[in-house]
Amino acid sequence: MQDKILSTPLIHYGSSRYKEELFRPITNDLFDKPSGGLWTSPVNSEYGWREWAKSADFKHYEDHESFQIMLKKTAKVLIIDKPKDLESIPQRKDIPEMQFFRYLDFENITNEYDAIYLTLNGLWRTKDYLQDSEHKLYSWDCESVIIMNKDCFTLL
Repeated sequence: MQDKILSTPLIHYGSSRYKEELFRPITNDLFDKPSGGLWTSPVNSEYGWREWAKSADFKHYEDHESFQIMLKKTAKVLIIDKPKDLESIPQRKDIPEMQFFRYLDFENITNEYDAIYLTLNGLWRTKDYLQDSEHKLYSWDCESVIIMNKDCFTLL
C-alpha cells in the first residue's frame, strides 16, 4: 500500500495553487485531527474531500479550485487501513480519554512520519463508533492524506 500512495497524485481543494507561506507545522488540536499541514485526497478516490463536501452539502468544488501534488519516493507515510493500525501510534497524554476514544499525538508522530494516509477502508472502519476498538478517527470525513512535512512532496 505504501508504493500505491507514493505513486498516486494527491489533490487539495480550496485553492488553485500551493502557497508555502500558508503551510503551518502540525500541532495537536481538539479531538482526533491535527492543526496545520496540508490536507489532500488521492485523485482517484471514490470518497475524497470533493465527494464528501458534495454529499454533506458543504461546498461544490470546481476543478480550478484545486492543485495536485505527488509524494516523493522517500516520504515516510503512516497508513491507517484498520483500527489495529492505530494501536501502536503515540497517544496524547495531555487530555483525558473519553469512553470510546483515544487521541493521537500528531506532534510526536511527525518525528517519524511525513504524512498520514487514511484509506477508504480505514475511514469506514475507524469511524464506526459502535465497534469494540477504542481506536477511532471519528472526525476524519473522507479518504485523506495529511501532509505533515512540507519537504516530502512536489507540485504537479
